[in-house]
Amino acid sequence: MTPMPVTPIRVLGAIVGVLLSVGLAAADVVTEWNVHAIAATAVLPNSILQSRTLAITHAAMSDAINAIERRYAPYAVDVTAPAGASVDAAGAAAAHGVLVRLAPGHAATLDAALKSALARVADERAREAGASLGRQVAEQMVERRARDGSDANVTVSDGTSVDRWVPTPPLSLAPILTQWGGVTPFLVPNAAQLPVKDPPGLPHGGVRA
Repeated sequence: MTPMPVTPIRVLGAIVGVLLSVGLAAADVVTEWNVHAIAATAVLPNSILQSRTLAITHAAMSDAINAIERRYAPYAVDVTAPAGASVDAAGAAAAHGVLVRLAPGHAATLDAALKSALARVADERAREAGASLGRQVAEQMVERRARDGSDANVTVSDGTSVDRWVPTPPLSLAPILTQWGGVTPFLVPNAAQLPVKDPPGLPHGGVRA
């Protein structure tokens, strides 16, 4: 029997399946919305785009929940939580607010998930206060990343030298995400602070174009 190839989509599907099998009702708000986020962003071309959305989603949940618990320094959005705000409502609304903006094609599913999550918070005032807080954090977090360079248009010049992208058969695909090297990092102010050395010399006397 020929073994089934392991692909990122297959692995991602297996992870989602395992998490769903343990029951979302028993999971905390962060792991629950991590499952929703993975499902909403599991699309081609690759996991790099997905990783950005997941990072923004978790950052929003972190700052929304931390605004209530005040256990850590905020990551990016420092807001004052209403008294008695629900942690579960805040986390769910924060994740939902990010995902409906960055994965709008899944809005109906995400809306239903939020409705279900909020329905589990019995105290109406706590629910509304938490949800309002989460929406506020989500809006600010998405705005913060709106100009991070992830949608920049970076062209790659043609060439045949060893340091140029050359499409190869059978698909002869163009390069993707050529702008990603200029995307604003999440944990340092700018990429210039990263200790990156010059690339190694080209072998066999190659000449850069």
